[in-house]
Amino acid sequence: MRVAFSQTYEKMNININQQKENLDRYMNMVATGERMQSPADDPLGWAQATDLRQGIRELDSLAKNVKFAASWNQATESALTGVVELVMNAKRIGETSINAQTPEKRQELTQQLNEIIKEAVSLANSQQGNQYLFGGSSYTTAPYGMTVANGDVTAITYQGGPAYDLDVRTGKGTSETVNISGQVAFDTAGTDVLQQLLTLKNAVQAGDTATVQAQMTPLDNSFQNLMRLTALTGTRQDGLQRKDDILTTLQSAQQDQLDDVAKADPATAIIHLQQTQTVYEAALRAASTLSTLNLTQFL
Repeated sequence: MRVAFSQTYEKMNININQQKENLDRYMNMVATGERMQSPADDPLGWAQATDLRQGIRELDSLAKNVKFAASWNQATESALTGVVELVMNAKRIGETSINAQTPEKRQELTQQLNEIIKEAVSLANSQQGNQYLFGGSSYTTAPYGMTVANGDVTAITYQGGPAYDLDVRTGKGTSETVNISGQVAFDTAGTDVLQQLLTLKNAVQAGDTATVQAQMTPLDNSFQNLMRLTALTGTRQDGLQRKDDILTTLQSAQQDQLDDVAKADPATAIIHLQQTQTVYEAALRAASTLSTLNLTQFL
């Protein structure tokens, strides 16, 4: 069968273009480390890689939520632990004041209670970033206000929002409450622990031992409530740590799967590049030889 020169030349051009495309693909593979540059390279692999990337993005989002929850919870636990210690110290001072015989001693104990109250209010106004931990539904306003005259605390007011659960998504179809509202943390049976401390301070200052003794029971109730909530934050933290570990494992597994599907083996890619380059250069030499042929060379 006679093959026309034009057909031979056309086939040669098609082959050169194909080899050029292969050469470009392997060069990109070596340069980027990616096995696929477009869906056409491997439609099934491209679809698998797309699904895996979406799964990794979802896991990344959940991991960020868990880290946020853990950070908020840790700050809450630290603040509650601080208030627990202050209430213990205030009770000790109150018991000491019952036997205080002189105005000077009562004044010394009053000053100690003033400092405890200021520190307790500061802890109740603790922030995570620019958000108040115990503000209830209001995260941008300090939940507790304090009036101080000549170093003496005279009033404490709650100015936060109503009790509110801040929930964050930590799994598919699951969420975690990460906050404790101030009214839940510091209000026990209708009495606020900060107000209890203020009442105790005023009673010590006035030498009112009956009121001092009467404050021991509500302060003890508040202490028990704070201890319970501190234990709750510890339990939450353990759960969040387990979720963080699981998410880290899943992220690593998903990334490994994605690498298997989408990443090129460097050594293999270089070998294919070198082989394709050799074939491409041979095709170019053949085309160059073909282009110089004419009938007179065969006469």
